[in-house]
Amino acid sequence: MLEVKDTTFGFENKKLLNNINLKIPEGTIFSFVGPNGAGKTTLLKLIAGIYRPWEGEILWNGKSLNLLSTRNRARFISYVPQNINPALPFLVEDVICMGRYPHSSPLGGISKNKELFDKTVMYLGIEAILKKPFSSLSGGEQRMVLIARALLQDTPVILLDETGTFLDLKHINLLLNLILNLKEQGKTMVMVTHDLNTASLYSDAVAIMYKGEIKRSGNPEDILTYKNIQEYFGVEVYYTLYPGTKKPVISLLRYPIPVEEEK
Repeated sequence: MLEVKDTTFGFENKKLLNNINLKIPEGTIFSFVGPNGAGKTTLLKLIAGIYRPWEGEILWNGKSLNLLSTRNRARFISYVPQNINPALPFLVEDVICMGRYPHSSPLGGISKNKELFDKTVMYLGIEAILKKPFSSLSGGEQRMVLIARALLQDTPVILLDETGTFLDLKHINLLLNLILNLKEQGKTMVMVTHDLNTASLYSDAVAIMYKGEIKRSGNPEDILTYKNIQEYFGVEVYYTLYPGTKKPVISLLRYPIPVEEEK
């Protein structure tokens, strides 16, 4: 289980996260949603170890990750960031292989797990770009490379921060099916997303963040209600249920609503 316990964080004198408490069971898909500036990415970076909390701790199966070195922590948690450096001066295959850094000897360089490497690039369909400079890729291609790097890291927890950004429908579908497959393998998937339908249809649990706090957390059908969306996002939506389920499907309303003419 991944646990965020009594965690507070900010920069200088500005508090960004206030007393976050959260438990994410192993082998589940968990999504953070909420308006811009709610603290979603900041919390994900705390879990990843990029930031250190002012108070509280992050635990994996009862073991505090705060006490681990960056290398050792990276054996438990991999992270696909929202923002990437497009000018990264490496070939694609080298960027992917950086995922093996936590499992390599500090003096022996990065050892390549060829079987996992080949399986990953084939699944993601990126064999043709392995010898290209990372900086020459489109935003969507770069995103797929960073996903491959995280998969090569082979951690029990994978953090995904708005990973669908820049991806076309085909690759979003590939990514979402990958997330489901990783869950089946026992991986714990933690996502930040602005797509409420992705959160609803693919997550086991969802948390709404607002002004640095978790306001609601639970099953998508209990959390992504019309009332909660209106309260925390400040918009009215078209709200229905996905066929055969209790999971909501949500769309912004178009104004004025078209009126069907009488025949």
